[in-house]
Amino acid sequence: MRKQLLDVDQVMYALGNGNYSNLYFSNGTTELTSHTLKWYETGYPTLVRISKSAMINPRYIKGGIKITSATTYITMHTGVQIAISRRRVKRVFFALRRIGGVI
Repeated sequence: MRKQLLDVDQVMYALGNGNYSNLYFSNGTTELTSHTLKWYETGYPTLVRISKSAMINPRYIKGGIKITSATTYITMHTGVQIAISRRRVKRVFFALRRIGGVI
């Protein structure tokens, strides 16, 4: 398989799966890659790490942060809710404010 350059603007979110990552694109496709989320975090700073197993692209946030008594979520354009780890809530909030994402 030939390596292709990743167009990070098309990535809505990425979910970690051990030493692999599932990338979800804005056109509805998904791709399993052999890179960890840590690799994407260092190589693509526009993606925001929201938990140990998830990263988001702030361009594709639909609503904002939904806080329940137990968990904090971000809702994406597709309606998917992705949990923010409780230790990263403040960091994610400030990163989205700095980038100009919807909160």
